[in-house]
Amino acid sequence: MTTGRVVQAGLALVADQGLTALGVRALSSRLGVTPMALYRHIGSAEQLEHDVLGAILDEVPLVDPNAPWEEACRAWARAARSVLSTYPGVAQYVLTRCFELPPMLKQVEALLSAALASGRRGFEAVASANAVLMHVLMRVEAETAVRRAGSVRRALREVRARPRDYPALHEHLAHYEVARFDEHFDYGLSVLLAGQRAALEPSHGSKHAHPRR
Repeated sequence: MTTGRVVQAGLALVADQGLTALGVRALSSRLGVTPMALYRHIGSAEQLEHDVLGAILDEVPLVDPNAPWEEACRAWARAARSVLSTYPGVAQYVLTRCFELPPMLKQVEALLSAALASGRRGFEAVASANAVLMHVLMRVEAETAVRRAGSVRRALREVRARPRDYPALHEHLAHYEVARFDEHFDYGLSVLLAGQRAALEPSHGSKHAHPRR
């Protein structure tokens, strides 16, 4: 047994059962060893959580500092969503404890640096980077909740039975019958980035029109 094997087993446990399932007893049972044997490699339950979360967040590539802002954000957001969706509960954890996790601080630093390189400054740079990060984290959490509830496919019986009460919904039933996670994620990201772009235009009252790559 090695520390690396313990962390890999922790990753598998979180992928299978979610972050809340991660613990010394659950992991020692999965590995077929005693909790004391596990402690010799990870030191404490807190260290186990730290190491596993670090390994998960290290799977997310840093935003490309040399790519144009929107291109860099799209690539990063899709990669981050793919990783975080694999490990239920991690996005929620990051939402509330982002600034306690060094690997996540590196992600925020890279996003903010990319925003600054695009010509944004001060609050504008922080808000631009934060909006992209929040889009990813909140979409992952929403998608995880829908999957866990078994609501990816919807019968929409009430709408079908009472079309006059819900005319708009009834007309667009095909768009609601199955959760279209990928399309909604990309659409929301496109709208977000378009809004950021528009906010930089002089015609929208921005005090400073910054150059964008």
